[in-house]
Amino acid sequence: MVGYMFGSGGNALIAAELGDGHPENARLYFTAIIKTAAAIGIVLAFIGILFLRPAAALIGATPEILEYGLSYGRTLFLFLPIMILGYTFQSILVTAEKPQLGLYISIGNLFSNLLFDWLFVAVFRWE
Repeated sequence: MVGYMFGSGGNALIAAELGDGHPENARLYFTAIIKTAAAIGIVLAFIGILFLRPAAALIGATPEILEYGLSYGRTLFLFLPIMILGYTFQSILVTAEKPQLGLYISIGNLFSNLLFDWLFVAVFRWE
């Protein structure tokens, strides 16, 4: 959600600057959007990791669930900044007239996910 917010809002700002003939301003907006999205992703990841146990306890997680849930949750929060940047770039690539690059990145993401799922579960037995 945060990545889409930065992507769609940034997309409008960048497109307006490009439409007005100000490519340098568009580049400055792009840089600011990406840096801000990354910083917010890092802050949200830190907050999520910090409050994961209390949040899980608040919603009634049992000790058995906590054992697996905390490990899974920390992994998700660790990669949250990358996910936010991915969604941000996905929207902005359309304005940059590179929508096919977004498609290729999504396909690469799909196959790397399949490969690593198979590797970690079937080969390493990390169930």
